[in-house]
Amino acid sequence: MAVPKRKPSVSRRKIRNVFIRAEMKKNLSNYSICKHCNYVKKKHHICNNCGYYKESLIYKIV
Repeated sequence: MAVPKRKPSVSRRKIRNVFIRAEMKKNLSNYSICKHCNYVKKKHHICNNCGYYKESLIYKIV
């Protein structure tokens, strides 16, 4: 099992975390709120909650 030789410094940890948080923010920008039901959905996708896409019903949720 791999073991680090030295403890990472605070500045190196911060630099690594900045890149991790930037990637997380990119993933959050792929989501929007459905105008019909105010449910969180992916952009340019059909809403899983109500079945609407761009103000028109695509499929009916039973």
